[in-house]
Parts: sequence; structure tokens; C-alpha cells
Amino acid sequence: MRKLRMLSLAAILSPLIISMPNITLANSVVTDPLWKTTLDAPVTSVMVTEEGTGIAVYEQATATPQIMGFYTLDKNGNVIIKQQAGGSSTGVKPVLGKDGALYLTSFMRTGDETGFSLIEKYSSEDHYANKDIVFKNDKVNYIHNIIFSKDDKNIYVSALKNISGGTPINRNVYALNNKFNSPGEYIWTTPLEGVFTFAAINANRNQLFIGTEVRFGQDGGYLLDAETGTAGERQLSITNASLTIQDEEGNVYSPRNLISNEIVKFNPFNQSTAPEWVWQNPDKELNNDPRYYSFGLQSQLYEAWDDEIYAVDRHTGKGLFHISLPESPAQSAHGNRFTGLVITDPQTGWAYRSYIRNNPEASVGVLGFSPDGAQVRNIVEIKGNFKQISTPALWNDRFYISVDKEVYAYPLPATDDIASKLLPQLNIDGNVFSDTERRQPQRISWEVTDKNNHRVDSDSGKLEFDGSDPSLLNQFSWPLLIGNAINQQNGMLKAGPQQKNSDAEIVPGAPLASQYLNWLWLPEDKVREGYRVTLTTQALDHAPVSEWSLNSASQQAFLSKEGDDFNGKIIRFTVQRPSGEQHYDITTAAKDRFAAAADIARKVNAALSDVQLGEKLAGNQSSIIWSQYRNKIWVKQGVSVRYEVISQ
Repeated sequence: MRKLRMLSLAAILSPLIISMPNITLANSVVTDPLWKTTLDAPVTSVMVTEEGTGIAVYEQATATPQIMGFYTLDKNGNVIIKQQAGGSSTGVKPVLGKDGALYLTSFMRTGDETGFSLIEKYSSEDHYANKDIVFKNDKVNYIHNIIFSKDDKNIYVSALKNISGGTPINRNVYALNNKFNSPGEYIWTTPLEGVFTFAAINANRNQLFIGTEVRFGQDGGYLLDAETGTAGERQLSITNASLTIQDEEGNVYSPRNLISNEIVKFNPFNQSTAPEWVWQNPDKELNNDPRYYSFGLQSQLYEAWDDEIYAVDRHTGKGLFHISLPESPAQSAHGNRFTGLVITDPQTGWAYRSYIRNNPEASVGVLGFSPDGAQVRNIVEIKGNFKQISTPALWNDRFYISVDKEVYAYPLPATDDIASKLLPQLNIDGNVFSDTERRQPQRISWEVTDKNNHRVDSDSGKLEFDGSDPSLLNQFSWPLLIGNAINQQNGMLKAGPQQKNSDAEIVPGAPLASQYLNWLWLPEDKVREGYRVTLTTQALDHAPVSEWSLNSASQQAFLSKEGDDFNGKIIRFTVQRPSGEQHYDITTAAKDRFAAAADIARKVNAALSDVQLGEKLAGNQSSIIWSQYRNKIWVKQGVSVRYEVISQ
């Protein structure tokens, strides 16, 4: 082994689940609400429109028959109107459409075994005073799912009739015209075999996938043409779980099975028989406990349990971090728990979730945490013995929550109020390699350690260079490469030069190709806790061994030529793996062919864990190039890929 050189401070290792930050609920960031309104029925959820109108959904489960409906509130908390649904709550939770309309599903009983399933649409005009019945069916009593077309013109409804002690019947998918529809009129109706599990729509919104289970453990489903309702042959699917979420590309994320401690990512529209990735929760045994999914601002997939929140990278399937409710050991024994979804602020990436505590003191509140999970704050806490608190609803500079019969509006704290200030800790000196050393294999490592000198894996890492391109290790290049690699980890550690923001505060800028201007930064509260960062270089005896090789197929680089325009086209990458073939469709809005090549490479690298585009550095690293021919196609063992450009 050659020399190890320490510089006056950590490409990304497989992220591990890191321990929860050491925080307390003692002090809330926000103490006083903007307003509080007391209603005459218990509120189960709160939503807010783009204009700031609050919608508080209520349910009176003890009434006979059960009653559900909603209140609308203005920006000052005044009640505008109270509406009651035609029936009792069933199936799908209330949905706020892109056009601002509110959709309520309910069952209106007309006898012991008879009644109608309803979907009532309340338009945003006149503060939701007027409604239309867009679905009314006496053959079903349970609406399983609602999916909207791209422009909300059509609605696709999966519904069935539950029979006490028997297999559900009348399992159908209905297509409705959401603009001009009369109850009982459908564009098409398609009966399906099996009990509904999950539903998804593809990226182009022209295909549906309806998951069904014919017999226990026989997971599958049907592809349906969204225009005609024509169903293909039943095919296998990856899961039989109904707790799923899908992204804009049609990828589905869900528990692997009804009883599971794993998350799988798969695309039901490419007929793959294997998931793209599987993440196993290191802290959970096999169980069917409820869990909820939502997306963060970047690549986070949040899996929310009653006692924990887990963050997983939805592109790679690597665990990022987990959040526990502070000061709540053995939550289930004391009745302390999280509730509802994790909601992300689209401006800052901070995420929020409500909680209920019975011990050591009864209260409800909202916890917030940064996108990297390194900073956790108690945003608001309300003392008292309450039965329920809703998921926060964010709007501009405020958020709404309901607590039993009361609705609160609180100011959404600015990032500066909740995020710890970043402090420069270590200057990156680019002049550490001699001309001879630049031609030798080298490793540059950065490492963050906590107050107990334990390595923080999610903020540590390395880049390796094989010496074949000495320019990568000159005094300008490697500080920029290291800075970009650190910032791409999206952790607490940041890299960049010192610059002033609009408030004249010193903050990190974007990394520069500079021999002395770049610094490594840590949050102020972590520095006070004893966190440290180091940067080391190490000469290697041998060039790094890479798990990547040049694509063995005829296409070994993503190529473009003068006149090529990829805007408005689909670049389809077909990946051949031992488990089968999968298609991945990439689009770009970049019109310049050099920028388009770089954008396509970034999107491929984010979406695929076994295919990478770019110029190879060394070992397992590559760098995306603004070039018409230098973005080579690299694959892992057993993988080959081809691509084609398709006009939409």
C-alpha cells in the first residue's frame, strides 16, 4: 500500500440507514397560530386550493346513517359553506382535482342490502356550493380507485360489490367523461377477474394497469386501453399490495406483498417479470402494518409507518435515512405515533408529518426535517388529549392542520428559521499532486465523523483516478469533481466557495474549477455537536477495478450530429438483463444537441442503476460531458443496451 495523505476535512458509497438526529420536542419553532376555527363536526383531513381556500373534510361515524361532508374556509378561517355528501364514506379518500374541483366518494344506502355508490363533484366556482353527480351505480358498493386522464377530461373508476363472507362481485372498470357526463352513462365498462389490488396509468396516459388477485398469492393484472377499455390477457405483476404510489413515468412503488418488510419499484407497463430494485427495511420484520408513501422534492421516496419515517432513493433503491418520533421510546406501548402522510414543501424540500403523543405528556404536533434527514425540528406542538390530527396542508407561506373539531393555520417557517447555518470547515487545496502523481492511480476520500468519531456513511465517499488522464488531477479539475460529487450526495456536507447571499451572510456557492476557492461546509449545530470532516489522498498500487464495461452492443456511445433535434421526441433505451428486457423512455426539452446529450445522460444515470452514460474517470465513476460523441454507454456485467429515437 502506498502513502496516505491527510488534507487539512468524504462518488457515493451505498447509502445506509443512518441514526436519527439527537433532538428534543421541548421547543417548537412556531408557537402561535395565524387563526383557529372551531367547527361542529370532527375533521379528518384538510386540503387547500391554489387560491388558498381551505377544505376541511368531516366524518360523523357514530351517526346513523354515517355522515360525511366538508367545510370551506377563507384565508382568515371564516366558514364559507358546509356541504354534506349523499352517502357515507367508503373507498377512496376525497380528491382535489387539477381544476380545483373536489371529488367525494360515498355509499348511499337505500335498504339493508341495497344502495348506490356515488362520486360527487363539487366545482370550485361559488366556493363549492354546487355539485354534479358524475358516478352513480347500484351494482357496486365500494369504489376502489379513481384515476384521472392527463387533462382531467376523463375519469377511470375501479369499483366492486362487497358481499359479507363472500368474494366480491361486479368487479368493473368504468370510464367517465368528466366534462359532460350523466350518472349511469359511461364511455366504456370493462369487467375483470380477481380482487382489485392497485391501479396505475402510464406516462402517456393512454394505458391503465389494474392489479388483481385471482387467488391468494397469484399476483397479476390487466393492461387496458384508456380510450376503448380493451383489456389484454391477464399478466403477472410484482405485487399484490394496494398501498402504492406511482411517478410521472408510470413506475410503481409498493410493499412487495401484503405481508412484507420490502419496497419494490417496477413498471407494470413494460411487462417485466422482475422489479427494478428491492429495498429491505433493516428494522422491520415481515408484517402487514399500515404504511404510506410520498415523494420528496429530489429523489426521496418516503415510507411512513406509525413509529418511523424511512427515506429511500427512488432511482437506486438505496436507504438514505430514517426519522423517529423524539422522546418516544416504545411508541406503541405509550400510544405515541406519527399519523398520515409525509408532505414536502416544493420550495425548500423540507418535509412535514403530524404526530400524536400520550406520554410523557399528551399533545399533538407537526415534525419537520430537512431533505437529507440531518436536521429535525418540532414545528408546532399543541398540548392536550386529542383523538386525531390531520396531515399538514401547505399553501404559500402557511400550513393548515385539523385537531378534532378545530382547524388551525400556522405560518410556515422559513428555511433560515429551521435550517442550521452552514460553516466552512476545510479549504480544498488543489496543489497536492505533482506532475508524476497525476499520472499514477490515486484515491481522494472525504469522511464526516460524528461526536463519537463514528463515520457518517451517507456524507462520506471517494473518487478514484487511474492516471490515464493526468488533466483530471490538475489543480483546477479535481477540486471541481470532488465538490460536485459531494453535493450530488444531497447530504449535510456541502462543497463550494464562500460567497454572500442577499442578507450579506456567508454561504456556499457552486463548486468552481479553482485551486484554492472551494471549501467543505457542515451545519453549525453539527459542528457544535462535534461533527468533523477530513479529506485525504492516497496513491494506489494498482488502477481501480471497475464494475463497468463498455456496452457490448453495436451502440457504444450516445451520438448526435449537426441538425439533430431531440426536443419533443422519445429516446427509448432498451436494457437487456438476465431477468428479461425493459424499455425506458427519456425525453428532453433541450434544443441544442450538446445540451440535449448531457440532459439525456443525466436522466439515464438517474433512472438506471446498471447503465451509465458519460466519460469514464476511473473505477466506478463517470462524468457527463456536453458532447455529441463522448458520452459513452457503460454497463454492469450481464447487461447490454440499445437505444432509438422515436417521434411522438
